[in-house]
Amino acid sequence: MRKIKILNLAFTDMGGAGKASLIFNEMFNNEGYDSRLLVKESNVENNNVIIFAKKKDNVFVKFISKQKGRIKYVLNRYFIFKDKYFFFKLNDNLSEISTKEILNAVPFVPDVIFLHWITGFVNSKMINELAAITKAKIFWIMMDNAPLTGGCHYPWDCEGFHSSCSNCPAIKLSFLKSKAEANLATKKLNIPLNLELITCSIMDFNRAKNAAVFKSNTIHKILFPIDEKKFSVADRDYAKQYFSIPSDKKLIFYGASNINNTRKGIKYFLEGIRILQNIFLEKGIHLDNYAILIAGNVTTNLFSNIEIPIYHHSLLNEEKLINAYQASSVFLSTSVEDSGPLMVNQAVMCGTPVVAFNVGVAVDLINSGITGYLSELYDSHSLAQNLFRILTMDNEMEMEMSKQCREMAIRTFSYKAAISNYNDLINQSVKDKIIY
Repeated sequence: MRKIKILNLAFTDMGGAGKASLIFNEMFNNEGYDSRLLVKESNVENNNVIIFAKKKDNVFVKFISKQKGRIKYVLNRYFIFKDKYFFFKLNDNLSEISTKEILNAVPFVPDVIFLHWITGFVNSKMINELAAITKAKIFWIMMDNAPLTGGCHYPWDCEGFHSSCSNCPAIKLSFLKSKAEANLATKKLNIPLNLELITCSIMDFNRAKNAAVFKSNTIHKILFPIDEKKFSVADRDYAKQYFSIPSDKKLIFYGASNINNTRKGIKYFLEGIRILQNIFLEKGIHLDNYAILIAGNVTTNLFSNIEIPIYHHSLLNEEKLINAYQASSVFLSTSVEDSGPLMVNQAVMCGTPVVAFNVGVAVDLINSGITGYLSELYDSHSLAQNLFRILTMDNEMEMEMSKQCREMAIRTFSYKAAISNYNDLINQSVKDKIIY
């Protein structure tokens, strides 16, 4: 019997969602599957990653294409879409790539296809064609809410995707608002009934259950996998040395790839920390007993009113990111609209409790008083009080909470736990196929 052949499709292997597709591809290969990742854009060298290459255009065509791209970006960013919804493409039917070109780039006919973050690469018509041509079972892993909607990646409190996406709030121009409705109608027409959707949080699972496009499809919830060998518990005082932070300071870790993004809620971080400072001062606790490690691209003048010592770093590589979790007494997430953030999974796997709003995967992973504390959405006072609870724990309580974090993570979303769930899905999907 030959290996089961898996094709992963993603727009890129860069950024958070792109790296996620790499994680799945690696996990499948380590489990013994023949898995390849096909991407439109890449910056990694990996034998199991295939970069889709169109025929090379001449210099003039390249120049015109680049200028068109710049004009399109300006129009979309400033005139057509509202930033917070992350809506990138008005017409989901248009694609520069054909389904046959995608399949010709891969050295096999896949038995199973996993779709990841595919906006700008694979549309719903192509998904239908992939299913028809290959007869492969298709799973779509929700990295955000784009699979559910007529174009936006984050719907916030909009429930238009429950029915038709009419009068889309993400589109500024009234005469273009029907485009989202047309996109969703196209999805409804093309998404195969046997395609199965995989969500990575209960919030996304519930949204998917209400989505018009997946009314008749099977929907799963499998927490996003974290490598338990890389993301591990270590001595906190030792880990602080990597950032030149004194060992006697209890550390709050806060970070995101783009902290200024509205979804990441930096407003509530600033409010929460100011309230926390007041609580400390009211109780006669010295602010110098604590420190804040911030990772991400952000202007430091935002922190001018924070008196707790701040250690700011730009984006951290994976090794440094792990060190940051290991050094910290608590990870603070202020995301207000998110399918993750993945940093919550990573922190908990490193034995670091989390304080977060009841949004995204935090709802799944935070058991208040056990693995951290959940706060009501937009409640900065609750964030501050929950940070205070963790930062003033004695060593025994702190060690117990760290232990609970690690044990829960290993049990529910380690590679070992995740691949068990994916093995079941894959084996069930090919059970009636002759694999030879």
